[in-house]
Amino acid sequence: MMSDTVLATFFSFAFEKFLNEKLFFRDFELDKNKMNEYTDDLISIPISAYLDYMVENILPCYVLPQDIVQYSSLQDATSRFCQKLLEAGDEGLRYQQIGALLLDDGKTRKRGALLKYGENHAKTAIELGLAQNVCDYIYLSCMGVVFNTYTSEKQRKLLKRLIFRNRFIQRLAILSQKGVVSLLDEMSILSESTIKRRRSNIRTLFCLFDDEELCLFSNILGLDLFVLGYNPSDLAAE
Repeated sequence: MMSDTVLATFFSFAFEKFLNEKLFFRDFELDKNKMNEYTDDLISIPISAYLDYMVENILPCYVLPQDIVQYSSLQDATSRFCQKLLEAGDEGLRYQQIGALLLDDGKTRKRGALLKYGENHAKTAIELGLAQNVCDYIYLSCMGVVFNTYTSEKQRKLLKRLIFRNRFIQRLAILSQKGVVSLLDEMSILSESTIKRRRSNIRTLFCLFDDEELCLFSNILGLDLFVLGYNPSDLAAE
């Protein structure tokens, strides 16, 4: 497939939406080989091509607070999230149930804490395309079903492309290709205390990129990844 066709399919969710609907058919079996071909196509396209495509084809939309992801553990919104839902049968879970599955350390927590933890990580998984919300029940998407069949290296390569589906990351990426953009200014729709929490989440996502790729985002003020000595490879052992 030509890269522009792959990218158009990726950003429109066309291929995945079709499969996500089919997942609810009792006799449907997801073709993991086709998913593997599709994700290999995505990974084969360099990050710079994703940026070029977004600049040419996507308007940097005005973002809402919910577009700025919030999570406590990236693993709990990605690989571990997918693992827990699969182990539970992926039959549709509420946020509180997801929180209880993820916070399985034996500690007693209030219902509200479980609900919030589950909500934050489920919403992040949805933003990445690993999960879907159907009538307020959370299910894995076709991408989420196959995610843990991949090596940690392939997961990381895939994740740093999946984050471009998030409207806030899209906006930062597009504006940074046109000039200097301030992370804090773009987050000003949030309260000061919320900015501190979610800024760390955004920086962690950018840590998925290697040093050469990070240079593509040098116009984003406030990431400070090189200054603080972040190492993207550390995420593999998170």
